[in-house]
Amino acid sequence: MFTPRAYRSIAFCSIMFLILSTNIANAITIVVPNVDTNVDTGGANAFLFGDTNSQRSQQVYSSDQFASLTGPEYITQIAFRPSVFFSAGPFTATFSDIQVDLSTTLKTPDNLSLTFANNIGSDDTTVLHGPLTISSTATGSPTNFSIIVPFTTPFLYDPSKGNLLLDVRNFSGASQLFFMQIDGVFGDSVSRVYTNAQLNDVNNPTAFGSDTVGLVTQFTTVPVTQPVPEPSTVVLLCLGIAAFAIAQWLRKRKSQPLEGAIG
Repeated sequence: MFTPRAYRSIAFCSIMFLILSTNIANAITIVVPNVDTNVDTGGANAFLFGDTNSQRSQQVYSSDQFASLTGPEYITQIAFRPSVFFSAGPFTATFSDIQVDLSTTLKTPDNLSLTFANNIGSDDTTVLHGPLTISSTATGSPTNFSIIVPFTTPFLYDPSKGNLLLDVRNFSGASQLFFMQIDGVFGDSVSRVYTNAQLNDVNNPTAFGSDTVGLVTQFTTVPVTQPVPEPSTVVLLCLGIAAFAIAQWLRKRKSQPLEGAIG
């Protein structure tokens, strides 16, 4: 039989997994531009993530595209659709060094400054920095959002405070070139500025160009609740607690005299 401490440990792990699964169940996805949620735009581009050269790009998303949010929520990952016209089926690409930031900006689509710093909001947060591996199945019609960029740090976004700025510094470039679906209508909800990838000028503080194009992006958000550990953290914590409980049980059992032993 397990000790009362072991039972308490099991109960704790069960509660943590319940909280985690509830948080995941409350996650929602929002596609920007909204009009492209179930549409294959036909256009494609490699900027932001798909270029093999180093580059910095910023893309702004209009806050009215997040109207389905009832208040501030954490953005935990972004995803993109591969282009079936320009990408050759399923692929895997790696980055040895890439940095992704999000912030709330007062800049609007088709109005970004060529000076990167002028577009960044005061709540600028690095949501990912380091190596990254992404894979795409490139299936479905339109293709599914299989180019996934998970965050190591979530970003708290409140649409009532301003528009959303995605800032990507692709220091290493991708291991292979790939293309993602874009929306390129002037006056829509996205636009971008970017450095010249051919010059590998990721550290240039000034953009080389700007246009009304933007990657069709899927955001995953979760409600603002009590901080919830990442799944890997919960698993490691529970394994540690379980191992400790079992060790205590075995130690106690070993210290007890065997049946029939003569003392």
